[in-house]
Amino acid sequence: MSEIAAPPTGSVAMPFEQYLLEHGLIDEPVFRRFQEENAKVPVSIDQWLLGQKVMEEEQIAEVHANYFNLPYINLRKGSIPPATASFIPKESINFYNFAPFELADGVLKVALTDPTNLQALQALEFVGQKQGLQVQLYLASATSIDIMVGRRQNLDSVVGEALHEFQTEETKSNRPSLNKPAVATDSTIEGAPIVRIVDVILSNAIEADASDIHIEPSDNDVRVRYRIDGILHTSLMLPKHVHQAIISRL
Repeated sequence: MSEIAAPPTGSVAMPFEQYLLEHGLIDEPVFRRFQEENAKVPVSIDQWLLGQKVMEEEQIAEVHANYFNLPYINLRKGSIPPATASFIPKESINFYNFAPFELADGVLKVALTDPTNLQALQALEFVGQKQGLQVQLYLASATSIDIMVGRRQNLDSVVGEALHEFQTEETKSNRPSLNKPAVATDSTIEGAPIVRIVDVILSNAIEADASDIHIEPSDNDVRVRYRIDGILHTSLMLPKHVHQAIISRL
């Protein structure tokens, strides 16, 4: 009978933000500021740290790995080997948001973002039992897993091409450049680049089983976030000048 090989998670009794403070990864003022802002508008510590530019995503993932006493892995430059992917259905990979990345000597190595997700752990235990494999858990960032399973590549490539086409159309129409605000017109709103950007935002939200989508403009850009299991996750950063066209299209 197979089992999931995962080290004990003794430190989990301590809140993650407290863990960061006690290990000197954030200071007292940052800790207090998070507590105050979180009391007003609940947000995960991970997303808050990213939004405040206190830590980078891979740095946060590596700290999470230490917190859960799991090995950390960065999968941003990898792809799932076909032989490994065949052991877990793509539907399960997308639903539970994990990535099998190596199979050797009867051990299937799987990266995930949330080792407290009991449904995901049960699914992996079932796979191990069915295939006669030992499943070894690793912790990776959400973006890292998205890239590994091909979700992020599709998102970035579609949006990148659409933004380039949008810029070309602006130039031809004598609209403002990328560094200046643009007023959305009917042709802009219905233009193919904006349609593709909105379509990929919606399709990725559906694939991620997001309950809602937040499109948040700032002074310099537009952040697209998905709420998944009650937590907001940043999915995409767009140039500020496409904000009105995207909102109008929606």
